[in-house]
Amino acid sequence: MRGRGGDSKKSTLLLTCSIILFASSILMSCSHWRDRYFDNAVDDLTQFDIREKFGKPHIIEHSLLDKNTTWVYRVAIPEGELDPSGLKGFGSGVADVGEAVASLVGKGDQGGAPRERIVCLRYELVFDEERILREWTRQFCQLKKSEDPFGRRER
Repeated sequence: MRGRGGDSKKSTLLLTCSIILFASSILMSCSHWRDRYFDNAVDDLTQFDIREKFGKPHIIEHSLLDKNTTWVYRVAIPEGELDPSGLKGFGSGVADVGEAVASLVGKGDQGGAPRERIVCLRYELVFDEERILREWTRQFCQLKKSEDPFGRRER
């Protein structure tokens, strides 16, 4: 009798581990490839490695206090790339109808399908004095508001 109780615990543990592994793989597949790249690069890759992959950064900031260097990359990508799994768009039929109407009145692409919105991402990479990536963050770019061509001020 005692052997069966141990088998039950083993199978419960195996099931729990399988669920955790499956859930984490789904979450990883939902992140953008750059996020996964930088996650794997922390404490491993150098400025040289990052520059080889992404080119020259848009902004370089040097800290006088801690000798860290921050590189900033700005990336414009279609909004759909932020959700490669398509989970955010699941059940968004009302939005699709609105986009279809927009395409009919000339707001879509040439084929009649709605244009995908472009988003700007700002990646900030912090390197230590040995030029090794120590941390990174991703934010949406802050875009400047366009000025009113008629000179009116917003209240």
